[in-house]
Amino acid sequence: MILAMGGELVAHVDREALAERLASDNKRGHIPSSPGSVSMFLLRLLSEPVKDADGWPLTPVPLDMALTAFEKVAASEVI
Repeated sequence: MILAMGGELVAHVDREALAERLASDNKRGHIPSSPGSVSMFLLRLLSEPVKDADGWPLTPVPLDMALTAFEKVAASEVI
């Protein structure tokens, strides 16, 4: 099960809907990223974000990689 926006549990998340949500996230535009990538907070350790050379805690991640990672976590049914 997946915890969806709004707090409800859903059994499936549409890949296209998730891609649209990630592409319109409010972190976009804070760091340069190439087309087809999204800015994400990545953690090195719990509460320790990966930071770029300027100290920003955002990392450009290829959209397909982010979607595949989400699907793998969702398949394990871990919330």
